Amino acid sequence: MPTGMRLPNINFNNIISHVKYLSSLNRYTGYPGYEEASKYISDYFNKTLGLKTWIEEYELPIPFDYGSSVSIYLGETTKIIKAYALLPNDVQVSYGNYTGRLIYCGSGTIEDLNNVKGEINGSIALMEFNSGYNWLTIMRLGAKAVVFIAPDDTIRSESDRKNLDIPIKFPRVYVSKNDGAYLRSLAVSENSVIATVKVNMKWMHAKAKNIVAVLNGTDPQEMDNTIALMAYYDSASIVPALSPGAEEAIGVASLLELARLLKENPPKRPVWFIAFSGHTQAMAGGRDFIWHSKELVKSADGTFKWFVWHYDHIGTTEDKILAPYAIKMAISLDFSSDSDAVAVAGYGSFYGLGGPWYDWYSYNKDLTRFLFTGGRYGTYSPSENIYRLKENVLPANASRTAYKVFGLWASQLDMSQYLPSALTYEAEIFARTGIWGICFTTALSTRLTYNTPLNLFERIKFENVVPQVEFSFALINAILRDTEWFDFSKVTISGGQKTGVFFTHKHKDDAGIGYVVVDGRVGLWNITKNWYEYNWSRIAGNECDILLSVRITNRADVHGHEWIQFANMDDGTFVSKGMLPSLGWAASLAEYEIFPYLINRTTGDIEYAPDMGMYGRYLWPYGYRFLTFDDPLIDGSGNKIVNLSMFKASTVAVHDLFDPRTLLTPSMGSYIRILDMSDVELTQFSYVMSAPPSFESEENIVLGDPTSGYEAVLFVPPNSKIKILFMSEQTALGVLTNNGDGITVSEKYLSVVPTPLYFVRDLMSLVKARISSLTKVRLTGGGRGAYVNELYEQSLKELESAHELERENKYGDYYLALLRSWYYIQLAYSETKNILMDSSATAVFFFILIVPFSFLVERLVFSSKGNKRVLTVILIFTILMMLLFLIHPGFRATPFSMISALGFVSLSLVALILVFISNEISEILRELRKKLIGISFVQRDTFESIMVSFSLAVENMRKRKFRTVLVLSSLVIITFASASFISVSPIQVVMKIPIESSGAFRARYQGILITGTDFFAPINPMMNSVARSLAGGDAIVVSRAIIPVSTGGSYLYNKQGKQVLIAGVFGLSPEEKDVLHLQDTIMQEYNGVSALKPWFSEEDRNACYITE
Repeated sequence: MPTGMRLPNINFNNIISHVKYLSSLNRYTGYPGYEEASKYISDYFNKTLGLKTWIEEYELPIPFDYGSSVSIYLGETTKIIKAYALLPNDVQVSYGNYTGRLIYCGSGTIEDLNNVKGEINGSIALMEFNSGYNWLTIMRLGAKAVVFIAPDDTIRSESDRKNLDIPIKFPRVYVSKNDGAYLRSLAVSENSVIATVKVNMKWMHAKAKNIVAVLNGTDPQEMDNTIALMAYYDSASIVPALSPGAEEAIGVASLLELARLLKENPPKRPVWFIAFSGHTQAMAGGRDFIWHSKELVKSADGTFKWFVWHYDHIGTTEDKILAPYAIKMAISLDFSSDSDAVAVAGYGSFYGLGGPWYDWYSYNKDLTRFLFTGGRYGTYSPSENIYRLKENVLPANASRTAYKVFGLWASQLDMSQYLPSALTYEAEIFARTGIWGICFTTALSTRLTYNTPLNLFERIKFENVVPQVEFSFALINAILRDTEWFDFSKVTISGGQKTGVFFTHKHKDDAGIGYVVVDGRVGLWNITKNWYEYNWSRIAGNECDILLSVRITNRADVHGHEWIQFANMDDGTFVSKGMLPSLGWAASLAEYEIFPYLINRTTGDIEYAPDMGMYGRYLWPYGYRFLTFDDPLIDGSGNKIVNLSMFKASTVAVHDLFDPRTLLTPSMGSYIRILDMSDVELTQFSYVMSAPPSFESEENIVLGDPTSGYEAVLFVPPNSKIKILFMSEQTALGVLTNNGDGITVSEKYLSVVPTPLYFVRDLMSLVKARISSLTKVRLTGGGRGAYVNELYEQSLKELESAHELERENKYGDYYLALLRSWYYIQLAYSETKNILMDSSATAVFFFILIVPFSFLVERLVFSSKGNKRVLTVILIFTILMMLLFLIHPGFRATPFSMISALGFVSLSLVALILVFISNEISEILRELRKKLIGISFVQRDTFESIMVSFSLAVENMRKRKFRTVLVLSSLVIITFASASFISVSPIQVVMKIPIESSGAFRARYQGILITGTDFFAPINPMMNSVARSLAGGDAIVVSRAIIPVSTGGSYLYNKQGKQVLIAGVFGLSPEEKDVLHLQDTIMQEYNGVSALKPWFSEEDRNACYITE
């Protein structure tokens, strides 16, 4: 880079001061501290630096905590404790007061639940925050609310597991450590303490703000090469009212310091500094910035100030007067302090890769050459991942010359190897429109305090921030000043296409780049008008809001791509900005789902829900699930049109929707059927099921995955009487019918808890009825019948055990006993179904055989003529059918057999008619041919030929009676054998098979290895407790985790940045020393140095052994 262009001294005290102030505020978008942060940044740009500054506002739905609490009733005294509501479950804020006995559940493990003092159902449960997703078990057992106790320390995965992705109404609040200790002392005392949890969280129409400041460059020719530098300034937390976001403040603090440096030393190229809000809300600020509004912002005197339709001046500008700046490149700053390594990311996880655009748009060629491999600014070693910057590039007070750097294509590593956590950044949105968008971010960082209330200033390691800021500022400064080298006009894409094809704004291209805008409308079916109406203010009043839950459903490479937004109450319209396109032959498709809800602002209840019934699908295109593929995208307007519908609804929550045989989501998927009392699907209904938890995903686990348990929320018309079927592709896994009387939904919100108990009761009722009917027709004899009875009795035994454990307040074992009972009765249900289906199938099979057999017997025995022959065949058929009905139980066990038989008769008659019609048509065609070309063909009647052949065969059989008897006997034996084989089904038998040592083989332990269907298949973490419950208290149950890595291996890094290539990770526990005795194989000495420890202990949470 030419001399004289390096930055002066970076004032790190400024950065520390910015971070300290911003982290002293609760910057969750829409909260008071966020407004103070917005003013602080705006004033710094405008008043301190004197930059042209403006604010662009947009509306966001924000869950605002107006003051939640926990009230304790001690005799005549009421003690009120400050509490903080957690983020909603999707759109459900769980507003209200919830009263019950206060109980302490520890960490919510099965063992902890066995020691709870008091009944869980109807209680207020006090839990440790660091308890994973165990609060779901508390909810499933009927607790009214959970109060989490603040920990000394925590990590983001704990926070991520504290809310659901569906609108389950279950309040969760957070209290301080001291208040939690006080509540714990009350809950474990011998006295019963009543508590009320008040959740005062409501959806607020927040005016979110993007702050824009402009610094003109020194070269007027560079107006078309404007660079946008950006960072977000809000913060994230599972507890919105406690959101210091100290680590998240580093990026915007660095942006403010960079703005100061550039203001004092103006670059050649213009710079737009943008501080975004709404980062936690799926980067709502960035998505709105691109597609804000086509309005001119004017001064008080009416003169033009600025233009806010930014889409038209990204890449190239449509109007040089209104928008003189053409933004060619967007750069995000997003740092944390748990590593000193820096990465230059060319794509993020909000949009993913999903196509060849990264290659086509020269990220791995020109951009990598400009920044890394061209040698202009220094030398980069891809094997060491070390960048040695030249002195004339470094800031004046740089602390070093060599930096640990990853990114783009230069490092030769997959991005997941140096960015282990999900990365979303606003420049990624700009890149969707057809310009370069990169992010300077922290590499080798898991950002463990992100989304937690303990993301505090005093935990920041600023010594790790220094090298990241130095390196990033150096390269950004080069981009802004070195116009000779970093020349956008020299960029070539897709094998030499014109540069202009790239640096422009677009809604789609074949490589997967594109910015999609969805225009939609939400209506209500008016049965009197026989059409939809859209004025929701008139329908529901002014105390309601329409909230839309938007998410992408089919892209495993995308993370965090879901959000909540408003729709217009006056006409039901909405605009969803910044979606992925589905156009382009080389790019991945993008499937979205949008679920609308009408929320009562006063109560927080869902008043109207998505209509997936017949009225919800009249308008086209209806859009609960849709691909972003439409003509308007092609013509350049960017719009995709969808129509949605809602109906007035009550809510039913059901839980534990997994396969009881595996404790996992059914391998072929699952679904729910909602029936009325006539077993017909409801006219208006909908349901949403939570996605499988991240431990079930076949993709690599990403830090930041949200909890999504095995729950579902159903919406049905108020005062409905319904039946619920939980189905896999093969069978019903659970039914909720209230013993056939139906579930009356008379409440606004009904939670079926514990759901497995009701599954067991209804399945038992069905199985018992089936066993009774099967016994009457003698279908319960033999091994299969004994197996069904054994399963039923075992389920009944487990259910009785569950009730006994419930009386003893051993709720952990009670829950497991319910699951075991469900497991056995579901097997019994499936086996009785198989018996019925097999008997029906064999009945139909024999019925089909009777038809030709009747003709054969008539020809062999009677050989009648004319009408007598027909009557004889009918008589034989009738006699054989009566015998089959008397002998075979299939016709009596199920009506399906007779229906299938009658269907076959109807089909046979139709076939005969078609044959006769075909013959008549053929005869007419032959006559026409004869008249047109004369007799020039030989007529051969196929049907007559077959009948003649059949008659000859029968005559031969009558002549050779002994041979005929042998043939018929063989056919009968083969037929019965075939029918027997297709009726066979496997049954489970548990046997103990001792393993004897032989030769060199020595078993390291006596026990059972529990795995998935293949080596890397996941199992539910709850399996640990299930195994311990089944094996008894003296058994050693050892958990293991196996994490395979991508082809080519992955890397581990220590604090010094040293990397070790690994092929996989085995997670082992201290108890493993008593099972596999792996401590015997660990090298106790290496190069004369003794090992520190022979094996893990309970304290070794962050230790690992690395093989040679």
